[in-house]
Amino acid sequence: MIYKYLIEIKSRFFFAFIAWSFTTINCYFFKETLLFIIIQPSFIYNENNSFYFLTTNVTEIFLTYIHLSYFITNQILVTFLLYQIFVFIAPGLYLYEYCSLRTFLIIIFICWLILITFFNNYIFPTTLYFFLEFQKYLNFQKSTFYFEAKLNEYLNFYESLYLLCIFCFQTVFFIFLLHI
Repeated sequence: MIYKYLIEIKSRFFFAFIAWSFTTINCYFFKETLLFIIIQPSFIYNENNSFYFLTTNVTEIFLTYIHLSYFITNQILVTFLLYQIFVFIAPGLYLYEYCSLRTFLIIIFICWLILITFFNNYIFPTTLYFFLEFQKYLNFQKSTFYFEAKLNEYLNFYESLYLLCIFCFQTVFFIFLLHI
C-alpha cells in the first residue's frame, strides 16, 4: 500500500523536473523580454531614459541569461510544488481542512502576485533611486564617481532584494496567520 504512495511521489517529482526543464527552456527563449521587465524599473527615476550596462567578460551576457532563466523558473517551481503537495494530500483531508488549506494557498498566491507587482513598481525603483542618488551627491565633491552598472551585478541586486522582500513578507504573513 505504501509502495503506491512512493510511486506517486516519485512520478510527481519527475513531472516537476520535466516542468522545471520546459519552463527553463521557455524562459531562456524569452530572455530579452524577461530582462527588459527586470530592467524597466530603472527607467522610472532616470531623467533621460538612457541606462546601459557594462559587460567585461565574453560569456557574461550568456551566463546572466542562464541565471535569469533559473531565477524565474525556480519562482514558478515553488508554486508548482505547493500545488502538487496540495493535490497529493487533499484526498486525506477532511472537508474543512481541504477548504482551509485551499483558501490559504490561494491567498498566498494572490499576495505573492501583489508583492511582485508592488516590488517591481515601487520597492525596487525606490531602492535603486536611493543608491543612484549617491552619484549625484558625489559630483559636487572634488572627486567625481560615475556609476556604470554591470548586467550580472544588477541582476544579483534585483534577486537579492526580491528574496529579502519575499522573506520579510512570508515572515509577517505567518506571524499574522499564527495570531488568527
